[in-house]
Amino acid sequence: MDHQDDDRSRPAGGEQAQFSSIIAIAEGILIERYVISAELARALLEHRSAAAGLPVVEAANWLLCTQDLP
Repeated sequence: MDHQDDDRSRPAGGEQAQFSSIIAIAEGILIERYVISAELARALLEHRSAAAGLPVVEAANWLLCTQDLP
């Protein structure tokens, strides 16, 4: 694999910032809903994303769109 292939597999800077925002908003929803710490909200999001076979950002987006975890 050359460096060009590696660069295409990573999100661009603006896209990475958008992903971070989606994840942060989803974590905030979980914090408020379950009255948990930010660390626990992140762990819950990671656990549910892994269980569903989704990247964390997709699970976070799922939560934003459906108000439920995958």
